[in-house]
Amino acid sequence: LASTPVPASRLLTMHMLSGLGVGEQREGGDLLGEIGEGCRMSRRTRMIGFACCFGIGMLLSFLSPVMILNPTGFAITYTVGNLLAIGSTTFLVGPRKQVKYMFDKTRVVATLIYLVCLGATLWAGLTKQHIVLVIVLLLLQFCALVWYTASYIPYARQAIQSCLCSCVRGGGSA
Repeated sequence: LASTPVPASRLLTMHMLSGLGVGEQREGGDLLGEIGEGCRMSRRTRMIGFACCFGIGMLLSFLSPVMILNPTGFAITYTVGNLLAIGSTTFLVGPRKQVKYMFDKTRVVATLIYLVCLGATLWAGLTKQHIVLVIVLLLLQFCALVWYTASYIPYARQAIQSCLCSCVRGGGSA
């Protein structure tokens, strides 16, 4: 049985994905594992790193509306703030586990929507400079982040669904 040659672009993609810990592991380990092993930090240092990244990320995210009339500044500030806040948890669990958790079957859809909206928000702010589009993408990004975060809290997604169904049905009594 003759084997067919693998296109160079596919080999490059496979190599890049293996470097992110996706697919087969190489003998020397993957890139995220090597980063995690090379960054041995004490528990105190990791907690400080987490607190600083999360705090700065939240500060940037909350201050970004000040730049609402500047779509580029708004999109960059909000996106960097979100990346810092999400990335802060790598101090707690390490980069390999962070990626593994993000792409777990229970949160992969929310992760992908969040990441696409993150990129689209930047794109809209940098190239289109259309504030309404930036705000719509920001709201989608926020919803995906809430859904992603809720996946870590037992029954949180069910509570959100119940609440939304009640609101849509007019579940409140007058």
